[in-house]
Amino acid sequence: MANIRKTQYGYRADWRDPAGHRYRKTFELKKDAEEFLANTVVAVHGGTYVSPREIPTFRQAADLWLDGKRRQGCRVTTLAFWKINLDRHILPTLGDLRLDQIDMGMIERLRDRCQDGDDQHRKLQPQTVNKVLTIIRGVFAFAVKRKLATTNPAFHAENLRVANTEVQDGDDAPRRSVRMVQPDDVLSYYSRESSRDAKIPHAARPVRPE
Repeated sequence: MANIRKTQYGYRADWRDPAGHRYRKTFELKKDAEEFLANTVVAVHGGTYVSPREIPTFRQAADLWLDGKRRQGCRVTTLAFWKINLDRHILPTLGDLRLDQIDMGMIERLRDRCQDGDDQHRKLQPQTVNKVLTIIRGVFAFAVKRKLATTNPAFHAENLRVANTEVQDGDDAPRRSVRMVQPDDVLSYYSRESSRDAKIPHAARPVRPE
């Protein structure tokens, strides 16, 4: 039977999976242990529980995700783009952790390091950091769908703000920046057109449709 016991190290949650295997996990706070155990019991009885013995590392899940995308016919350039971002920015930090060992805080700290840069991560532009988050969400969504994980901790991790002058092409393409048309641009355009017309003899001006 599932229970919580206080030990010298904290509060230990004790439970068994559907196959009868016993597991324990220790938390610093009692409320965290109670919340975890309550969710675990619901998952066990609801048939959505994933045993720690069956949970892959993020690296293993990412390989399965990429293979699935390849089989779906994703473009070679898109697959290469995902693979490069995984190898450079994600796997060095999350790759060897089991999916259940990764939480939203870890993902947001990785996001911040990518944004600010450090010894392991060069500073990235906000749109690139957001692309990294999109890849992490995709791997976890795949794992949840395949019952390799029960939650997607990246789902609520917030994207960085991107300047309004940047137009995003879509999830599969690197993003490009363009300058948005401003009101002064419109006035300048019509001013130039008016000046141009004034320099052209009336008979030579093209007839504009009404």
